[in-house]
Amino acid sequence: MNSGLKMRVGIIAVIFCICFVASAPTIGLAWLFPFFGPGYSELKINLGLDLQGGMDLIYRVVTDKPGTQVNPATVIKTVEVLQNRLDTFGVANLAISRQGETGVRIQIPGLTDKSQKQVKELIATTDLLTFNYVYGVTEDMMSISPSPDEIVLPHVDPPKGSAPENHRAAWYRLKKEPELTGDGLSFARIGYDQFGNPKILLEFNSDGRKKFGEVTSRMVGQHLAVVLAGKVYTAPQIKEPILDGSAEITGKFDLEETKLIVNILKAGALPAKLLKLGENVVGPMLGEESIRAGAIACIVGVLLVVAYMGFFYRMCGMYANLGLIFCALIVLTLMLFFRATLTLPGIAGLILVLGMAVDANVLIFERIKEELAHGKTVRASIDAGFEKAWSAILDSNLTTLITTIILGWFGTGPIKGFAVTLGVGVVGSMFTAIVVVRSILELTHSGKNVGTMSI
Repeated sequence: MNSGLKMRVGIIAVIFCICFVASAPTIGLAWLFPFFGPGYSELKINLGLDLQGGMDLIYRVVTDKPGTQVNPATVIKTVEVLQNRLDTFGVANLAISRQGETGVRIQIPGLTDKSQKQVKELIATTDLLTFNYVYGVTEDMMSISPSPDEIVLPHVDPPKGSAPENHRAAWYRLKKEPELTGDGLSFARIGYDQFGNPKILLEFNSDGRKKFGEVTSRMVGQHLAVVLAGKVYTAPQIKEPILDGSAEITGKFDLEETKLIVNILKAGALPAKLLKLGENVVGPMLGEESIRAGAIACIVGVLLVVAYMGFFYRMCGMYANLGLIFCALIVLTLMLFFRATLTLPGIAGLILVLGMAVDANVLIFERIKEELAHGKTVRASIDAGFEKAWSAILDSNLTTLITTIILGWFGTGPIKGFAVTLGVGVVGSMFTAIVVVRSILELTHSGKNVGTMSI
């Protein structure tokens, strides 16, 4: 064995070990490596909405002013704010993309019913935080006759189980134009009062600190309502100017609600309102059926390819089948490395990749047969077969890669998932055909007395 072949075999062995260890949790073999700890078993490929179940929401960005069109920059900013909100909430594997000029599509796999409700609230909250002057408060809404420059908002409901039996909702008559908004916030976090009840602590930036100081200086002795998402959480009396830029919101919070509000405040306000156009909820049972069907299709496809290669190309065909298994491990590892999401079209792409993975070997083996028929030795035929088939293999795979790049760049959702899987598979199949299978052939036909070849 020459030094070049030894180096190739060593590199292949290292890559195989890395791919097998990385892919083991995905293929259910994490138990082979118990020394990696409990977190290792969770190192699996992300499943898409159609496989894991979840929500598919479509919104349109709309403006309050009739007859005016939404600025493209507003849509981009909306997508950015939604991404920040859902990131702080801890939503994994979400996909937010533009749909047309004013549409926004949000795909979130693997959510419980409770989480789905919270995510919808997180998305839909447009009016973030305002501080409004209080004209009055009453428990009888019908007795209030607001003027055009006034609004009437309810006090937030107390958490379930904490309201007294004779509890009645309070209604606040507020100045419509807020004294201050949450745009000047620099930080929001959860705190606790002396009784262990959650509260929200706010810090303003330099501009917000200045405005908040001016408002509280002007309103000493007056009540200032803290309004979140159209509800009054508290309306304290301003006893003295607050100049340090800090404030707190106390009220009837439960911990989950407090976390939700803080996440919204951190992400910032939406620049425009969202109109829901559609909602599709995929149940986990449907996803399990899709995974099962895809797994069966993969197994059947691989078995057919293995049988075909073994029947027509004998031992060389079996070497190609080893390369096929290696290719599958490479695909899984690269998808895991790039944090790609496996969708149902992605499974279709994986099946296509496994079928295409032996194409290069077929070209190579046919060229080797031709060289053997012309009377060349086995080793010379192997070298010539790879050399003559290389240009055709490169051209075909390169055009496929260009197509997958275009699909991945311009496509969304299922199309992008298909493109990612196919592109990764093309790279893996080229490596296994040109490097792995060739190394196996050279290893098994490196003796001086090798005169025949099972092909």
